[in-house]
Amino acid sequence: MSNLDKLRNKLKDEEANRSSIFAVEKSLKADQPNVIRIIDPEDVVEYFEAWMVCDDGEKRPFIVENSHQGEGTLARILGNRHEFYRGGILDSRIDEFKQKYYYYENVDPELLLQVAHNNDKSGESGSWKPSRRYLFHCIDREPETEGNLVGQFWCVLNKHTKNLKVGAQGLTGLVDVRDNDGNLEDFDINYKKMGSGRKGTTHTVMKAGDRLPYVVVGPISDEERAYERYNLKIETAISTATEILKYLRTTIERIDRVMGTTYLKELEAQAESEMAEREANGETVESASIAQPQPASSRMTTLTNQSVQQPVQQVAPPIRNASVQPVPVQPAPVQPAPVQQPVQPAPVQPAPVQQPVQPAPVQQPAQKSDIIQCPLCNNQTQLSEKCSACNQIIMEPCQKCKTPFLITENTCPNCGQVYQLAN
Repeated sequence: MSNLDKLRNKLKDEEANRSSIFAVEKSLKADQPNVIRIIDPEDVVEYFEAWMVCDDGEKRPFIVENSHQGEGTLARILGNRHEFYRGGILDSRIDEFKQKYYYYENVDPELLLQVAHNNDKSGESGSWKPSRRYLFHCIDREPETEGNLVGQFWCVLNKHTKNLKVGAQGLTGLVDVRDNDGNLEDFDINYKKMGSGRKGTTHTVMKAGDRLPYVVVGPISDEERAYERYNLKIETAISTATEILKYLRTTIERIDRVMGTTYLKELEAQAESEMAEREANGETVESASIAQPQPASSRMTTLTNQSVQQPVQQVAPPIRNASVQPVPVQPAPVQPAPVQQPVQPAPVQPAPVQQPVQPAPVQQPAQKSDIIQCPLCNNQTQLSEKCSACNQIIMEPCQKCKTPFLITENTCPNCGQVYQLAN
């Protein structure tokens, strides 16, 4: 590829990215009319968006699936949404009392609080479950109410459409109006969003009456039809691996440990490909965006991921990685202390009083055998980071001296650092 071709591709990419970052969306006012004209309604794009609490505690949107790319890695991490997220971290079941529960909740309750409730069991903060969304082109008939263009009409000034994002209720309302009144391009609509809260908001759509302010009667003009538009497929593209790793690396690493999956490695490979593609287009790329994860902040957190109160009862294992079953934690086997050499008696002296026995030297910590009994599955395994039988992590490095030791031990054998084990 010549330098001119690279520059041209770079320009195209930057223009596309600029469009995506600065795309203007119609802000729907609550409890009052919103007068809008839909443009080219057949160009609508369906996608699934999830607002996820990230590693830093902030909630951010991620697009996990759309109608033109299919499912992304995040969608597979969550599970099959058509089968109650079976096979993913949100896998849910019904117990013998007809109560819903999450399959992995007993394995790592703290993780499930994050992904299933966004750290808020009241339900007001949502969860990682994605919501169905639809994106349309529209002309906003109403003047701006904030910013530098207060009182002016953004679409008219910029000769550009806005984006209109609606959910399932909004789409149903738009289709009903089309069935009742005809092509949506031929008249303005009145979109109403009433109520508040996740469960108390309703969306209704109707043909706008000519008594409402700013309504334009009749089909759109040739000038309006020629307005520039955003590329809806770019606007609804699946979130990149680079972005996912930037905000969710630690959580996905934790999910891998709980489920026995390798999604982190998969995302890292995708991020490397994204970086190579941008470099090929002449972009400057920061490799720090996919940097390796930092060590765990506390040994307690690591042990929480491994500890299991009770195994899941009366259910089949998830579809993915069915061989990895949650098991109760067993105490680490006690290694026998080395046999000390008997103390040699002092030579017999003529006097009746014996010489005092010298204390034996302090013994060094016993060296562990290369073969141990896994504290998680009780099978024989090599003394290493993971059990060769159940493939779960059984050794973690000391945060102070970096010496690895069993997760069921609370004291580093090298430096003596003491940790509080999770219950």
